[in-house]
Amino acid sequence: MKFNAINYIITNGTENFEFAKNVGGVKNIPLMFLYDKEGNYSTHYVGAIPEEMIDADIKKVL
Repeated sequence: MKFNAINYIITNGTENFEFAKNVGGVKNIPLMFLYDKEGNYSTHYVGAIPEEMIDADIKKVL
């Protein structure tokens, strides 16, 4: 992930399909979920979201 300067975990695998099913299915892409350090749901994003909005939400849960 150094190519894109990404400093967070991106997952891809069969577990993702199970997760998508458990949250009610994924009907839109991109679909992102934000959890706090304890693993509690914070919010989710559907579609393209401005980076500043995501950054602000991440700071709220840190």
